[in-house]
Amino acid sequence: MSDNNVRYTVAGLLEVTATEQSNLAIPTWLAEALLVGQYWNQSGLLEQLQQQVRVSRGRMGQYEVCDFVLLLLAYAVSGVETLKLFFEQLESVKPVLMSVWKRAKCPVAATLSRFLADVDESAVEQLRSIFEMDFLVHPIEMKPAMGLSGRTGARWVVFDVDGTVKATRHRALVNAATHPQVKRRSENACAPGYGGRKRGDYVRTRSTVACAHNHEWLCTFAAPGNGTPKPDLARACGLVQRYLQTQGLTIEQGIVRLDGLYGSASYVSPLQQAKIAYAIRCRDYHLLTDPIVVEALKQPPHATITYPDSPHPRELFDLPCLDSTRRGYHEPMRLVIVRMERFDKRKRAVGKCNGKYIHELFLTSLPVEQFTATDVLNLYCGRGGFEQTLSEEDKEQDGDRWCSWQAQGQSFWQILNQWVWNWRIRAGVVQSPQLCGRQTEWPSALPEMTEEVATPQPEASQPASVPQPSKLPAPRYGAMTVSEGWAKSRHKYAGKDCVFSQLRHPILTELRQVILTQLRQV
Repeated sequence: MSDNNVRYTVAGLLEVTATEQSNLAIPTWLAEALLVGQYWNQSGLLEQLQQQVRVSRGRMGQYEVCDFVLLLLAYAVSGVETLKLFFEQLESVKPVLMSVWKRAKCPVAATLSRFLADVDESAVEQLRSIFEMDFLVHPIEMKPAMGLSGRTGARWVVFDVDGTVKATRHRALVNAATHPQVKRRSENACAPGYGGRKRGDYVRTRSTVACAHNHEWLCTFAAPGNGTPKPDLARACGLVQRYLQTQGLTIEQGIVRLDGLYGSASYVSPLQQAKIAYAIRCRDYHLLTDPIVVEALKQPPHATITYPDSPHPRELFDLPCLDSTRRGYHEPMRLVIVRMERFDKRKRAVGKCNGKYIHELFLTSLPVEQFTATDVLNLYCGRGGFEQTLSEEDKEQDGDRWCSWQAQGQSFWQILNQWVWNWRIRAGVVQSPQLCGRQTEWPSALPEMTEEVATPQPEASQPASVPQPSKLPAPRYGAMTVSEGWAKSRHKYAGKDCVFSQLRHPILTELRQVILTQLRQV
């Protein structure tokens, strides 16, 4: 590129000549990317990557798997929205970034795209094994102050399992014999499924597992469409067990918190077999027809709670042992029922409407002496913290941004992206060891657990109440005013667009007075 010479005179005496040259700026994320690369080199992760992860390609070329992994790690650190913008920022520092692993050349965007398209399931599992080994060998230490304390002082650790959805929109294509066959890039990575609040034609679901006390990711599983939640949950249970053993805790001290997607017998049974405590919103509303449940709903509630954002009280019923093995559950479970009066007729997204009540069901295996019915409900409502973690991930790293339109290639990138998240948390703990992870504190242990049980009071006969006239002052209304011009913005007429004329006919005048009188009384 030719240089442009610019000449100008200063104070009419001194002539200055300047040359315009393009000088690309150094990206702000380069320093952190170099630290990540150095950590992989010194911790042995780079050596394990080179020995274990294999990607079969028809044309190997001059690049290895580690070259593309280094680029994806830098892309995760950068937080740039697209790969196109990332490679534009990378242009000035390619040799510097690749030198951290002593690599000579840097792949271009097209080469990275072809590599991710060739990634198969075995390569994803090999990378996932390295990811799991790293956070099990170097976990964030669960200090005694971290965790959740029950009513009797027992220590628990809470894990959240949930899925996130990435939706894609399809542009209209002509499907006719005169045109080529319709082929979309997203067909391999996405499939029809439930999009939730996200609008799109095809979706991709990613199941994530996180520790609620330090925001550390344990694993991620993704698949086109609605994903594979049942096998993902079974693998997550095994990973939670190994994580607890690494922290020196027992399996019985773990609590898995799940939403309504997992609230049926086919999902609860694997948790019961794994001997892991759980708190799940149940969608098996056929349990309401069980004779034991029907009889329990006729009794006084165990507790009544009212939230600040809702004036409607909620009644809690606690069934410590409900045997529903005939419905597919592996063992008896504890059922907490939340009942609330139905105050409108709109359709409910959550809960079962039965008569004048709305019922919500929660399944758990937590002992009654440790957690009351109110504690179980509050523990489940604490899932909002996990939703906040997913929101923070979207803002900082956006693990669902597209890197590849091939399912395994996208999973390969998302595993590396979650590793960067964990590395940042560990770096923060090392830098500020005095800061502790989040801790859910409960009230002190109760001397008696019967305080929550409501005792029915005998109803005394009272005379029929006579309705008293209201003592509230009668509302007063001012004079009628002409509406402003805001209605015109909605393509309607405003008050100034109407002309009021004096009604001359006696009947019309009387009618006008009646209308004004009724308007004042409204």
